[in-house]
Amino acid sequence: DADKVKGTDWASKVTVTGDLRYRYEAISDDTLNAAPPAGVTTADRYRDRIRARLAVTAKATDNLTLGLGLTSAENGDPRSGNQSLTGVFNKKPIEIDLAYFDWKFSSWGNLIGGKMKLPFVKGAQNLFWDNDITPEGVAFTFSRGIWFGSAYNFWLQEVGGNEPAVTSDPMIHGAQIGVRMPMGGSTLTLAAHYY
Repeated sequence: DADKVKGTDWASKVTVTGDLRYRYEAISDDTLNAAPPAGVTTADRYRDRIRARLAVTAKATDNLTLGLGLTSAENGDPRSGNQSLTGVFNKKPIEIDLAYFDWKFSSWGNLIGGKMKLPFVKGAQNLFWDNDITPEGVAFTFSRGIWFGSAYNFWLQEVGGNEPAVTSDPMIHGAQIGVRMPMGGSTLTLAAHYY
C-alpha cells in the first residue's frame, strides 16, 4: 500500500499538457512578377501546416516547479511552431520550447529562470509580444493584493570573440508594475511596462 501512495503522490505533482493543430492556408497574391514574363501575377499559394506542442510541469517541492516543453518549429522561428507539410515526406524538427524553474520564495513573489513563458502581464492583442515567444533568462514576479509586477533580464544572443576582443551580449532588461481593480463583476487591469 505504501508504494501505491507514493505512486499516486508523484502522479499528482506532474501535469502534462499539449495540443495539435492542422491548418490549411490559401494565399492569393496579385503582385506582378518583376522577372520574365513581366506583367504576369504571381501564382496563388496553397499550403497545409501543422503545429504540435507538449509540456510537462512537475512540482518538485512545495515552492519549486520545473517545466519542460517541446514544440514543432520551422527554421527555429521563435514566434511560431507551425510546420509546412513539404519536403517529400521529410521528418519535421522538434525544438525545446520551455526549460525553466519557478521558485515561489514567498507568498507574494517568484523567481523564474531558464526558457520560460512571458513573465509579465500583456493584453490579448499586443503589437510587441507574441504568446508563442518563450524568452530565455531570469525574472522576478510579484503579486500582492491588487498590485502585480515583474523585473527581468533576457539573453538574446551569446557573442563570442577572440581573447583580446571586447564583446557584448545583447540582452533585454525590463520591468512592469500594475494594478487589478475590481469593477462590479469585472476587473480593470492597468500596467506600465518599460524595457
